[in-house]
Amino acid sequence: MPYDRIPSDVFLAGEPALELFLLFFVLAFSGTFMAAWNFHFPTATERILWRYASVFVLVFGVWGSLMIGVWDRYFLKRKRAARARSHTETESLEQGSQQHGIRAQFESLKVKIRNNSLDTDPAFDVPLSLIIPVTIACAIYAMCRAYILLEDILTLRQLPTSAFTNVSWFKYLPHI
Repeated sequence: MPYDRIPSDVFLAGEPALELFLLFFVLAFSGTFMAAWNFHFPTATERILWRYASVFVLVFGVWGSLMIGVWDRYFLKRKRAARARSHTETESLEQGSQQHGIRAQFESLKVKIRNNSLDTDPAFDVPLSLIIPVTIACAIYAMCRAYILLEDILTLRQLPTSAFTNVSWFKYLPHI
């Protein structure tokens, strides 16, 4: 059956050496927030929240990178193989799924969450045991990044006096 859109899990797998190289950039980006571990913060609560958020962003970057690698090498291989034979199974599932009531609505919701393909192709099913933790981790990541952005702006309200000292550029760049 031809695709009317590109599935979200069809992408080229990278070479392991390239993926390790890209992991360096993930760590470098995530580590920039860790660099502010001992910076001045207006309150102790803000410093603690910054530390929690920066640790979570770093852990999420490493965990997410590893999960993408595992996902690509193991889970997607099975999905791609199952996709080839799933079209006939879809027709039989549609005929046998005539339920009514709240249970049917719950099952329909579960299918929509687990499978976002237009024809609910069984090869696109993703286990809820994977969707739920990833969704929770992504939500926490988004909150941590939002806090880091907000704290970047809020910290400007109480800068230390050393932030206002003039830099003697002639000392550091003598050619000016």
